[in-house]
Amino acid sequence: MRIGQRTVAMVVAVLLCGASALIATGFGVGTACACSCAPAPANEVIADAAAIAVGTPTRIKRAGDGTKIDFTVDRSYKKALPELLQIDSTNSAACGVEPELGKQTVLVLARDEKSPGTYGAWLCDNLNVAENDVRAHAGPPLLPTPVVAHQGTPTRVIVTSLALLLIATAILVAVGRQRT
Repeated sequence: MRIGQRTVAMVVAVLLCGASALIATGFGVGTACACSCAPAPANEVIADAAAIAVGTPTRIKRAGDGTKIDFTVDRSYKKALPELLQIDSTNSAACGVEPELGKQTVLVLARDEKSPGTYGAWLCDNLNVAENDVRAHAGPPLLPTPVVAHQGTPTRVIVTSLALLLIATAILVAVGRQRT
């Protein structure tokens, strides 16, 4: 079977039109991210860290380019951290950390400039740092600070107290009426 030049030209034209349509509609087009880190010596990374947490990721929530990691702290170095900590990161392609859920890990933390009081973790700071390095360069381990359970708002406490006072008054009035 012989294929003519006209048939080949039509096939090429159809393929080019199809490829152009896919490109025009955005098929296969996405955000390109690349992370490139030059590992720094562990002692330098530890010296620059705001804190270092050893614990277990209990939840990882990805949204857009960001990742929030709920982290149970077993011990920390350089700064006492709360027992429950939420760590901000980016996705792994943009140099964010992706710890394994439920597996104890060491995370080198930096202050999150966007949200005072929160911490961020980035791949480049966590490449070559093991807990042995942390013990050697960061000082003694610190116990986490306990999280105090929320006891209710002051308004709730006042309303509850007033309700109890009203109930006690009603009981006293009822008992007083029965005696007379």
